[in-house]
Order: sequence, then C-alpha cells, then structure tokens
Amino acid sequence: MADVRDYIRLFDTNNVLKWFFLIMLCGLVLVGEAVVLLFAVDRFSRYYVLACLTGSAVIGLLLTWPAVHRIVKHIRKDIAEGEFPEHDMERLLGTIASGIFMLIPGFVTDCLGLIIFFFGLRRPVGKLIMMKNRDRLFQAYEYLKLYD
Repeated sequence: MADVRDYIRLFDTNNVLKWFFLIMLCGLVLVGEAVVLLFAVDRFSRYYVLACLTGSAVIGLLLTWPAVHRIVKHIRKDIAEGEFPEHDMERLLGTIASGIFMLIPGFVTDCLGLIIFFFGLRRPVGKLIMMKNRDRLFQAYEYLKLYD
C-alpha cells in the first residue's frame, strides 16, 4: 500500500528520471527478447520455440519452488526463536525474483533468472529489494512472531 512518502517522490525529478531509465531498460529487454525470438523462429519450428519457452517456465518453477519452501521453513524457525532473519529474507526475495524472471516467457529473462539463481546473486538481489521494503518486512516479522 502506498503512503505519503511514495507520493512525495513524484515531485523529485531525479526519482522520476530514475524510473524512466528503469522503464527504458525493461523496454530494451523486451526488444532483446523479440530479436532472439525472431532469430529462433527463423532457425527452428515455431512450435518448438513455443515449447521451449513453456518448458523453461516449468523448469523455473521446479527450481525455485523447493528453494522458496526451504527458505520459508528456515525463516519460520528463526522467527520462532525470536530472531529477525534478515539474511534469509534477502535470500527469499532474491529467489522469488529469479523465479519471476524464469516464469516470464522469453530466453533473455530465463537466462537472467538462471544467473541470479545459480551464481550467488540471490542475496544481493534480495538486498536491493529489501532496501525499500525493510520496514514492511519487519512488520511482517512482528506479525508472524505473534501468530506463529
């Protein structure tokens, strides 16, 4: 849920410029996906390319779901012991981010998700996500501490 600080950031031109560059970067990823798909369709059957895209999403789900389940189990254990599991939350957020990239159809996003998942980038990516959401995650921790 957005609060007043989110709306105040609309009046910060540097923040707006940062969002424009982020959106432009996402557009470049989509253009890269289109180029890869056009190249793949020229070389392989259209249905084979579609099957690969779908199969890679299933592989991404099969990779990330057990990892998410294992991390959540560890987080719940830490919460039961009264510890704030910051490192595990970072790993969880990074794992979820890599899973999202692998679930989005496309070869570039699949590669990005696999790189995050396998090359030790889950915690750094999770740290980036956690920087903006630390207060909300701490509130979730307090809630889970009460009700678990």
